[in-house]
Amino acid sequence: MFDGKWIREHLPENFWQRYKGVLRWAIPVTGVSILVALAMAGLYREAQNQKQLAEKRLAEVQQEKKNVLTQKEIADRQKEIADTKSAYVTR
Repeated sequence: MFDGKWIREHLPENFWQRYKGVLRWAIPVTGVSILVALAMAGLYREAQNQKQLAEKRLAEVQQEKKNVLTQKEIADRQKEIADTKSAYVTR
């Protein structure tokens, strides 16, 4: 089964000769696949950063909205007080 010819053909030194045809296209495909995976990892990280920034800005906007509503309530109360005083003055 393992004659001298088979053993010589399958020595580790002959690896590149045995798989030259397959490796000729497999190595570039593997390299490109690794580059694509790295690019996707970079894009994912950037997307996560943008998401965190958007969440931070959303929280800031929501806080500002609360502040505006509070100021509006204060202004409405002051207007009511002013209208009440104005009604007493005009009588």
